[in-house]
Amino acid sequence: MNDLGVYLDKVVIENYKCFSGSFLLNFSVQGKVSQWNVILGNNNSGKTNILKAIAQLEPHFLIHKEGEKKCIPIVAIDSDYPHKNTSKNFFIGASFLYSDKKNNHANLKGPFKNYKRTSSNKIHKYFGIEDSKSFVNILPWGFSREAFTGGDGDILENFVIFSYGVSRKSGSKGLSIGSNKFQKKSNLLEPETQLINIEEWLLQLDYATKNGNKQAKNQLKKLKELITTDIFPGITDFKFISNEEDGNIVLFNSQNHWRKLDELGYGYQTTFAWIFDFCKKMFDRYPTSKNPLEEHAVLLIDELDLHLHPSWQKSIIKYLSRIFPATQFIVTTHSAYIIQSIPNINLHIIQNNEGNVTITQTDLSTYKGWSFEEISENIMGLNEGKFSEDFIKLVQRFEEYLDDNNKKEAKIIFDKISQIIHPNSPEKRIFQIQLNQISDD
Repeated sequence: MNDLGVYLDKVVIENYKCFSGSFLLNFSVQGKVSQWNVILGNNNSGKTNILKAIAQLEPHFLIHKEGEKKCIPIVAIDSDYPHKNTSKNFFIGASFLYSDKKNNHANLKGPFKNYKRTSSNKIHKYFGIEDSKSFVNILPWGFSREAFTGGDGDILENFVIFSYGVSRKSGSKGLSIGSNKFQKKSNLLEPETQLINIEEWLLQLDYATKNGNKQAKNQLKKLKELITTDIFPGITDFKFISNEEDGNIVLFNSQNHWRKLDELGYGYQTTFAWIFDFCKKMFDRYPTSKNPLEEHAVLLIDELDLHLHPSWQKSIIKYLSRIFPATQFIVTTHSAYIIQSIPNINLHIIQNNEGNVTITQTDLSTYKGWSFEEISENIMGLNEGKFSEDFIKLVQRFEEYLDDNNKKEAKIIFDKISQIIHPNSPEKRIFQIQLNQISDD
Protein backbone atom coordinates (compact mmCIF):
# COMPACT_ATOMS: atom_id res chain seq x y z
CA MET A 1 0.00 0.00 0.00
CA ASN A 2 1.47 3.37 -0.97
CA ASP A 3 0.63 7.00 -0.30
CA LEU A 4 -2.01 7.50 -2.97
CA GLY A 5 -5.61 8.49 -2.43
CA VAL A 6 -7.86 7.14 -5.19
CA TYR A 7 -11.34 8.57 -5.73
CA LEU A 8 -14.20 8.25 -8.18
CA ASP A 9 -14.16 10.73 -11.04
CA LYS A 10 -16.97 9.52 -13.30
CA VAL A 11 -19.29 6.51 -13.27
CA VAL A 12 -21.17 5.18 -16.29
CA ILE A 13 -24.20 2.92 -15.84
CA GLU A 14 -25.77 1.35 -18.90
CA ASN A 15 -28.84 -0.93 -19.07
CA TYR A 16 -28.57 -1.90 -15.40
CA LYS A 17 -31.75 -2.76 -13.47
CA CYS A 18 -34.17 0.20 -13.92
CA PHE A 19 -31.68 2.20 -16.01
CA SER A 20 -32.37 1.67 -19.70
CA GLY A 21 -29.76 3.43 -21.81
CA SER A 22 -26.54 5.18 -20.78
CA PHE A 23 -26.18 7.38 -17.70
CA LEU A 24 -23.18 9.42 -16.60
CA LEU A 25 -22.57 10.58 -13.04
CA ASN A 26 -19.78 13.04 -12.29
CA PHE A 27 -18.22 12.85 -8.84
CA SER A 28 -15.64 15.54 -9.51
CA VAL A 29 -15.97 19.20 -10.41
CA GLN A 30 -13.40 20.82 -12.73
CA GLY A 31 -10.81 18.15 -12.04
CA LYS A 32 -11.24 18.22 -8.25
CA VAL A 33 -12.85 15.47 -6.20
CA SER A 34 -16.22 16.40 -4.73
CA GLN A 35 -16.43 15.34 -1.09
CA TRP A 36 -20.23 15.42 -0.88
CA ASN A 37 -22.13 13.79 -3.73
CA VAL A 38 -25.88 13.57 -3.17
CA ILE A 39 -28.35 11.52 -5.21
CA LEU A 40 -31.92 12.75 -4.87
CA GLY A 41 -35.07 11.10 -6.15
CA ASN A 42 -38.48 9.73 -5.27
CA ASN A 43 -39.00 6.23 -3.91
CA ASN A 44 -38.36 3.56 -6.55
CA SER A 45 -36.49 6.00 -8.78
CA GLY A 46 -33.26 3.95 -8.74
CA LYS A 47 -31.11 5.67 -6.11
CA THR A 48 -30.14 2.45 -4.34
CA ASN A 49 -29.39 0.74 -7.66
CA ILE A 50 -26.80 3.43 -8.39
CA LEU A 51 -25.04 2.72 -5.08
CA LYS A 52 -25.14 -1.03 -5.77
CA ALA A 53 -23.61 -0.46 -9.19
CA ILE A 54 -20.80 1.66 -7.74
CA ALA A 55 -20.10 -0.86 -4.97
CA GLN A 56 -19.49 -3.55 -7.60
CA LEU A 57 -16.53 -1.54 -8.90
CA GLU A 58 -14.52 -2.74 -5.92
CA PRO A 59 -11.19 -4.24 -7.13
CA HIS A 60 -10.04 -7.80 -6.48
CA PHE A 61 -6.28 -8.37 -6.51
CA LEU A 62 -4.46 -11.14 -8.32
CA ILE A 63 -1.04 -12.61 -7.59
CA HIS A 64 1.36 -12.74 -10.53
CA LYS A 65 4.62 -14.62 -10.71
CA GLU A 66 6.41 -11.59 -12.12
CA GLY A 67 5.59 -9.68 -8.94
CA GLU A 68 3.36 -7.27 -10.84
CA LYS A 69 0.22 -6.21 -8.97
CA LYS A 70 -2.87 -6.73 -11.09
CA CYS A 71 -6.54 -6.45 -10.25
CA ILE A 72 -9.97 -7.02 -11.79
CA PRO A 73 -13.50 -5.95 -10.72
CA ILE A 74 -14.60 -8.15 -7.85
CA VAL A 75 -17.74 -9.26 -9.71
CA ALA A 76 -15.49 -11.15 -12.13
CA ILE A 77 -14.69 -13.76 -9.46
CA ASP A 78 -18.37 -14.50 -8.76
CA SER A 79 -19.36 -18.04 -9.67
CA ASP A 80 -22.32 -16.73 -11.68
CA TYR A 81 -20.33 -14.20 -13.73
CA PRO A 82 -21.20 -13.20 -16.41
CA HIS A 83 -24.60 -12.37 -14.94
CA LYS A 84 -27.24 -14.11 -17.02
CA ASN A 85 -30.06 -12.11 -15.41
CA THR A 86 -28.74 -8.78 -16.67
CA SER A 87 -29.27 -7.11 -20.02
CA LYS A 88 -26.89 -8.30 -22.72
CA ASN A 89 -25.85 -4.68 -23.23
CA PHE A 90 -25.37 -3.78 -19.57
CA PHE A 91 -22.20 -2.05 -18.42
CA ILE A 92 -20.83 -0.44 -15.25
CA GLY A 93 -17.58 1.50 -15.43
CA ALA A 94 -15.60 4.32 -13.86
CA SER A 95 -12.68 6.67 -14.17
CA PHE A 96 -10.55 7.68 -11.20
CA LEU A 97 -8.61 10.62 -9.84
CA TYR A 98 -5.71 10.06 -7.47
CA SER A 99 -3.36 12.23 -5.47
CA ASP A 100 -0.19 11.93 -3.45
CA LYS A 101 -0.79 12.15 0.30
CA LYS A 102 2.80 12.81 1.36
CA ASN A 103 2.49 16.59 1.38
CA ASN A 104 -1.23 16.83 2.04
CA HIS A 105 -2.75 14.41 4.50
CA ALA A 106 -6.34 15.43 3.77
CA ASN A 107 -5.73 14.69 0.12
CA LEU A 108 -9.18 15.65 -1.12
CA LYS A 109 -7.55 18.98 -1.93
CA GLY A 110 -5.35 17.45 -4.63
CA PRO A 111 -3.59 18.06 -6.97
CA PHE A 112 -5.06 15.10 -8.83
CA LYS A 113 -3.97 12.88 -11.68
CA ASN A 114 -6.16 10.83 -14.00
CA TYR A 115 -5.84 7.07 -13.67
CA LYS A 116 -5.13 5.51 -17.07
CA ARG A 117 -5.20 1.88 -18.07
CA THR A 118 -1.83 0.83 -19.44
CA SER A 119 -1.46 -1.44 -22.44
CA SER A 120 -0.69 -4.38 -20.14
CA ASN A 121 -4.06 -4.04 -18.38
CA LYS A 122 -6.01 -5.95 -20.98
CA ILE A 123 -9.72 -6.33 -21.52
CA HIS A 124 -10.72 -9.89 -20.68
CA LYS A 125 -13.52 -11.38 -22.80
CA TYR A 126 -15.81 -14.33 -22.23
CA PHE A 127 -17.00 -16.93 -24.72
CA GLY A 128 -14.83 -15.52 -27.51
CA ILE A 129 -17.04 -12.44 -27.85
CA GLU A 130 -15.06 -9.70 -29.58
CA ASP A 131 -17.69 -6.95 -29.90
CA SER A 132 -17.43 -5.85 -26.26
CA LYS A 133 -18.95 -2.57 -25.17
CA SER A 134 -17.22 0.53 -26.44
CA PHE A 135 -17.25 1.89 -22.89
CA VAL A 136 -15.02 -0.99 -21.79
CA ASN A 137 -12.48 0.24 -24.30
CA ILE A 138 -12.84 3.90 -23.30
CA LEU A 139 -13.08 3.85 -19.49
CA PRO A 140 -10.07 2.55 -17.53
CA TRP A 141 -12.17 0.35 -15.22
CA GLY A 142 -15.43 -1.55 -15.57
CA PHE A 143 -17.29 -4.66 -16.63
CA SER A 144 -20.13 -5.84 -18.84
CA ARG A 145 -21.74 -9.22 -19.45
CA GLU A 146 -19.09 -9.86 -22.06
CA ALA A 147 -15.89 -8.43 -20.66
CA PHE A 148 -14.08 -6.76 -17.78
CA THR A 149 -10.96 -4.64 -17.49
CA GLY A 150 -7.70 -5.42 -15.78
CA GLY A 151 -6.13 -2.76 -13.59
CA ASP A 152 -2.89 -1.46 -12.15
CA GLY A 153 -2.79 -2.86 -8.63
CA ASP A 154 -0.15 -0.38 -7.49
CA ILE A 155 -2.72 2.39 -7.89
CA LEU A 156 -6.07 0.68 -7.48
CA GLU A 157 -5.08 -1.04 -4.24
CA ASN A 158 -5.67 2.44 -2.84
CA PHE A 159 -9.28 2.53 -4.07
CA VAL A 160 -10.98 1.96 -0.72
CA ILE A 161 -14.78 1.71 -0.92
CA PHE A 162 -17.33 0.94 1.80
CA SER A 163 -21.13 1.00 1.76
CA TYR A 164 -24.12 1.05 4.10
CA GLY A 165 -27.73 0.32 3.18
CA VAL A 166 -30.94 1.31 4.92
CA SER A 167 -30.69 -1.64 7.31
CA ARG A 168 -27.98 -0.47 9.69
CA LYS A 169 -28.02 -2.77 12.69
CA SER A 170 -25.30 -3.43 15.21
CA GLY A 171 -24.42 -7.11 15.10
CA SER A 172 -25.15 -9.54 17.90
CA LYS A 173 -22.68 -12.30 17.02
CA GLY A 174 -19.28 -10.79 17.59
CA LEU A 175 -16.98 -8.92 15.26
CA SER A 176 -16.81 -11.35 12.38
CA ILE A 177 -20.04 -10.18 10.72
CA GLY A 178 -18.90 -6.67 10.02
CA SER A 179 -15.17 -7.15 9.66
CA ASN A 180 -14.82 -10.00 7.17
CA LYS A 181 -12.29 -8.62 4.69
CA PHE A 182 -13.56 -10.94 1.96
CA GLN A 183 -17.13 -9.67 2.22
CA LYS A 184 -18.08 -7.71 -0.88
CA LYS A 185 -18.84 -4.07 -0.14
CA SER A 186 -22.05 -4.30 -2.16
CA ASN A 187 -23.37 -6.88 0.34
CA LEU A 188 -23.68 -4.16 2.99
CA LEU A 189 -26.37 -2.52 0.87
CA GLU A 190 -28.60 -5.58 1.15
CA PRO A 191 -31.50 -5.79 3.64
CA GLU A 192 -30.90 -7.35 7.06
CA THR A 193 -27.13 -6.97 6.83
CA GLN A 194 -25.66 -6.70 10.32
CA LEU A 195 -22.60 -4.65 11.18
CA ILE A 196 -20.09 -5.15 13.97
CA ASN A 197 -21.20 -5.69 17.53
CA ILE A 198 -20.34 -2.24 18.88
CA GLU A 199 -20.36 -3.19 22.57
CA GLU A 200 -18.17 -6.25 22.07
CA TRP A 201 -15.68 -4.26 20.00
CA LEU A 202 -15.45 -1.48 22.61
CA LEU A 203 -15.04 -4.02 25.40
CA GLN A 204 -12.22 -5.70 23.46
CA LEU A 205 -10.51 -2.34 22.94
CA ASP A 206 -10.84 -1.57 26.65
CA TYR A 207 -9.40 -4.97 27.61
CA ALA A 208 -6.50 -4.61 25.16
CA THR A 209 -5.79 -1.07 26.38
CA LYS A 210 -5.58 -2.22 30.00
CA ASN A 211 -3.08 -4.86 28.86
CA GLY A 212 -0.78 -2.29 27.29
CA ASN A 213 -1.86 -2.47 23.63
CA LYS A 214 -0.94 0.97 22.26
CA GLN A 215 -2.91 0.56 19.04
CA ALA A 216 -6.10 -0.26 20.96
CA LYS A 217 -5.45 2.69 23.27
CA ASN A 218 -5.16 5.04 20.30
CA GLN A 219 -8.34 3.68 18.71
CA LEU A 220 -10.28 4.07 21.95
CA LYS A 221 -8.98 7.62 22.25
CA LYS A 222 -10.14 8.45 18.71
CA LEU A 223 -13.62 7.08 19.46
CA LYS A 224 -13.81 9.16 22.64
CA GLU A 225 -12.82 12.24 20.65
CA LEU A 226 -15.47 11.41 18.05
CA ILE A 227 -18.17 11.27 20.75
CA THR A 228 -17.22 14.72 22.08
CA THR A 229 -17.71 16.38 18.66
CA ASP A 230 -21.51 16.28 19.23
CA ILE A 231 -22.00 14.16 16.12
CA PHE A 232 -24.44 12.23 18.34
CA PRO A 233 -26.51 15.07 19.87
CA GLY A 234 -26.69 14.78 23.65
CA ILE A 235 -24.23 11.86 23.84
CA THR A 236 -21.04 13.06 25.54
CA ASP A 237 -19.14 9.97 26.67
CA PHE A 238 -19.11 6.21 27.15
CA LYS A 239 -17.73 4.05 29.95
CA PHE A 240 -17.25 0.42 30.91
CA ILE A 241 -18.76 -1.20 34.00
CA SER A 242 -19.14 -4.70 35.42
CA ASN A 243 -21.95 -6.05 37.55
CA GLU A 244 -23.44 -9.42 38.44
CA GLU A 245 -26.63 -8.85 36.44
CA ASP A 246 -25.13 -7.75 33.10
CA GLY A 247 -21.46 -8.73 33.31
CA ASN A 248 -19.19 -6.39 31.34
CA ILE A 249 -21.18 -3.71 29.53
CA VAL A 250 -20.79 -0.33 27.83
CA LEU A 251 -22.83 2.66 28.96
CA PHE A 252 -23.35 5.91 27.05
CA ASN A 253 -23.85 9.28 28.72
CA SER A 254 -27.10 10.62 27.27
CA GLN A 255 -28.05 14.00 28.73
CA ASN A 256 -26.38 13.14 32.05
CA HIS A 257 -27.97 9.67 32.25
CA TRP A 258 -25.92 6.51 31.64
CA ARG A 259 -27.73 4.15 29.28
CA LYS A 260 -27.05 0.94 27.37
CA LEU A 261 -26.89 1.17 23.59
CA ASP A 262 -30.23 -0.61 23.17
CA GLU A 263 -31.83 1.92 25.54
CA LEU A 264 -31.01 4.81 23.21
CA GLY A 265 -33.39 5.95 20.49
CA TYR A 266 -33.44 3.94 17.27
CA GLY A 267 -31.89 6.82 15.34
CA TYR A 268 -28.94 6.77 17.74
CA GLN A 269 -28.59 2.99 17.52
CA THR A 270 -28.51 2.91 13.71
CA THR A 271 -26.19 5.92 13.43
CA PHE A 272 -23.82 4.47 16.03
CA ALA A 273 -23.93 1.18 14.10
CA TRP A 274 -22.70 2.50 10.75
CA ILE A 275 -20.32 5.18 12.05
CA PHE A 276 -18.55 2.86 14.49
CA ASP A 277 -18.51 0.07 11.89
CA PHE A 278 -16.89 2.49 9.44
CA CYS A 279 -14.37 3.57 12.09
CA LYS A 280 -13.37 -0.05 12.68
CA LYS A 281 -12.93 -0.63 8.96
CA MET A 282 -10.71 2.46 8.74
CA PHE A 283 -8.69 1.31 11.77
CA ASP A 284 -8.23 -2.11 10.13
CA ARG A 285 -7.34 -0.59 6.76
CA TYR A 286 -4.77 1.89 8.13
CA PRO A 287 -3.26 0.22 11.23
CA THR A 288 -0.06 2.32 11.23
CA SER A 289 -1.67 5.72 10.64
CA LYS A 290 -1.64 8.31 13.43
CA ASN A 291 -5.31 8.96 12.66
CA PRO A 292 -6.90 6.32 10.42
CA LEU A 293 -10.15 8.30 10.33
CA GLU A 294 -8.39 11.01 8.32
CA GLU A 295 -7.19 8.59 5.66
CA HIS A 296 -8.85 8.32 2.25
CA ALA A 297 -11.95 6.27 1.43
CA VAL A 298 -15.06 6.27 -0.73
CA LEU A 299 -18.21 5.83 1.35
CA LEU A 300 -21.68 4.97 0.01
CA ILE A 301 -24.68 5.58 2.30
CA ASP A 302 -28.27 4.87 1.34
CA GLU A 303 -30.73 7.37 2.87
CA LEU A 304 -28.32 9.24 5.13
CA ASP A 305 -31.24 11.03 6.79
CA LEU A 306 -32.92 7.79 7.89
CA HIS A 307 -34.26 7.94 11.50
CA LEU A 308 -32.67 11.37 12.10
CA HIS A 309 -34.55 14.33 13.57
CA PRO A 310 -34.45 17.40 11.24
CA SER A 311 -32.05 19.22 13.58
CA TRP A 312 -29.70 16.22 13.42
CA GLN A 313 -30.03 16.11 9.64
CA LYS A 314 -28.87 19.73 9.55
CA SER A 315 -25.80 19.15 11.75
CA ILE A 316 -24.48 15.70 10.82
CA ILE A 317 -22.80 16.82 7.57
CA LYS A 318 -20.36 19.21 9.25
CA TYR A 319 -19.28 16.58 11.77
CA LEU A 320 -18.79 13.86 9.18
CA SER A 321 -16.74 16.29 7.08
CA ARG A 322 -14.47 17.13 10.02
CA ILE A 323 -14.04 13.59 11.35
CA PHE A 324 -13.46 12.01 7.92
CA PRO A 325 -11.82 14.87 5.94
CA ALA A 326 -10.39 12.64 3.20
CA THR A 327 -13.53 10.57 2.61
CA GLN A 328 -15.55 10.98 -0.59
CA PHE A 329 -19.22 10.59 0.36
CA ILE A 330 -21.82 9.38 -2.13
CA VAL A 331 -25.20 9.39 -0.41
CA THR A 332 -28.89 9.22 -1.23
CA THR A 333 -31.47 11.25 0.66
CA HIS A 334 -35.07 12.46 0.82
CA SER A 335 -34.15 15.39 3.06
CA ALA A 336 -34.19 19.06 2.11
CA TYR A 337 -32.21 19.70 5.32
CA ILE A 338 -29.34 17.49 4.11
CA ILE A 339 -29.24 19.38 0.81
CA GLN A 340 -29.39 22.73 2.60
CA SER A 341 -26.57 21.92 5.05
CA ILE A 342 -23.81 20.95 2.58
CA PRO A 343 -21.54 23.92 1.70
CA ASN A 344 -20.19 22.39 -1.53
CA ILE A 345 -22.71 19.92 -2.83
CA ASN A 346 -22.54 17.87 -6.01
CA LEU A 347 -26.22 17.09 -6.54
CA HIS A 348 -27.71 14.57 -8.96
CA ILE A 349 -31.49 14.40 -9.35
CA ILE A 350 -33.16 11.21 -10.61
CA GLN A 351 -36.60 11.34 -12.16
CA ASN A 352 -38.49 8.20 -13.10
CA ASN A 353 -41.60 8.93 -15.13
CA GLU A 354 -43.30 5.63 -15.93
CA GLY A 355 -39.99 3.90 -16.57
CA ASN A 356 -38.37 6.82 -18.39
CA VAL A 357 -35.40 7.60 -16.14
CA THR A 358 -33.31 10.77 -16.32
CA ILE A 359 -30.36 11.89 -14.18
CA THR A 360 -29.58 15.60 -13.98
CA GLN A 361 -26.53 17.14 -12.33
CA THR A 362 -27.42 20.58 -10.96
CA ASP A 363 -25.29 23.66 -11.63
CA LEU A 364 -25.41 25.13 -8.12
CA SER A 365 -22.81 24.10 -5.54
CA THR A 366 -24.73 25.28 -2.48
CA TYR A 367 -28.30 25.69 -1.27
CA LYS A 368 -27.41 27.14 2.13
CA GLY A 369 -29.32 30.32 1.29
CA TRP A 370 -32.43 28.45 0.15
CA SER A 371 -35.38 27.88 2.46
CA PHE A 372 -36.73 24.42 3.22
CA GLU A 373 -39.81 25.24 1.12
CA GLU A 374 -37.74 26.45 -1.85
CA ILE A 375 -35.69 23.26 -1.88
CA SER A 376 -38.80 21.10 -1.45
CA GLU A 377 -40.64 22.78 -4.31
CA ASN A 378 -37.88 23.65 -6.80
CA ILE A 379 -35.37 20.83 -6.25
CA MET A 380 -37.43 17.96 -4.87
CA GLY A 381 -40.49 18.65 -6.99
CA LEU A 382 -42.94 18.92 -4.11
CA ASN A 383 -45.42 21.01 -6.07
CA GLU A 384 -48.02 21.03 -3.30
CA GLY A 385 -45.96 23.66 -1.49
CA LYS A 386 -45.46 24.14 2.22
CA PHE A 387 -49.11 23.75 3.28
CA SER A 388 -51.28 20.65 3.52
CA GLU A 389 -53.86 19.76 0.90
CA ASP A 390 -56.71 20.37 3.37
CA PHE A 391 -55.40 23.84 4.14
CA ILE A 392 -55.05 24.73 0.45
CA LYS A 393 -58.64 23.65 -0.24
CA LEU A 394 -59.92 25.82 2.62
CA VAL A 395 -57.98 28.81 1.30
CA GLN A 396 -59.44 28.29 -2.17
CA ARG A 397 -62.98 28.26 -0.75
CA PHE A 398 -62.18 31.32 1.38
CA GLU A 399 -61.00 33.22 -1.72
CA GLU A 400 -64.12 32.21 -3.65
CA TYR A 401 -66.37 33.66 -0.93
CA LEU A 402 -64.23 36.82 -0.89
CA ASP A 403 -64.75 37.21 -4.64
CA ASP A 404 -68.52 36.84 -4.08
CA ASN A 405 -68.44 39.33 -1.17
CA ASN A 406 -70.04 36.62 0.96
CA LYS A 407 -68.71 37.59 4.37
CA LYS A 408 -70.85 35.10 6.30
CA GLU A 409 -69.52 32.04 4.49
CA ALA A 410 -66.00 33.50 4.33
CA LYS A 411 -66.09 33.93 8.14
CA ILE A 412 -67.07 30.26 8.59
CA ILE A 413 -64.10 29.16 6.45
CA PHE A 414 -61.78 31.64 8.21
CA ASP A 415 -62.69 30.09 11.56
CA LYS A 416 -61.84 26.63 10.18
CA ILE A 417 -58.50 27.94 8.90
CA SER A 418 -57.78 29.49 12.30
CA GLN A 419 -58.17 26.09 13.97
CA ILE A 420 -55.37 24.49 11.94
CA ILE A 421 -52.98 27.35 11.07
CA HIS A 422 -50.09 28.47 13.26
CA PRO A 423 -51.42 31.14 15.67
CA ASN A 424 -48.67 33.60 14.70
CA SER A 425 -48.74 32.87 10.98
CA PRO A 426 -48.54 35.98 8.75
CA GLU A 427 -51.02 34.30 6.41
CA LYS A 428 -53.63 34.32 9.18
CA ARG A 429 -53.24 38.08 9.60
CA ILE A 430 -53.61 38.57 5.84
CA PHE A 431 -56.79 36.47 5.80
CA GLN A 432 -58.18 38.56 8.68
CA ILE A 433 -57.49 41.81 6.81
CA GLN A 434 -59.14 40.44 3.68
CA LEU A 435 -62.20 39.38 5.67
CA ASN A 436 -62.52 42.79 7.36
CA GLN A 437 -62.53 44.51 3.98
CA ILE A 438 -65.91 42.94 3.12
CA SER A 439 -68.90 44.93 4.29
CA ASP A 440 -71.49 43.32 6.53
CA ASP A 441 -74.30 43.93 4.05
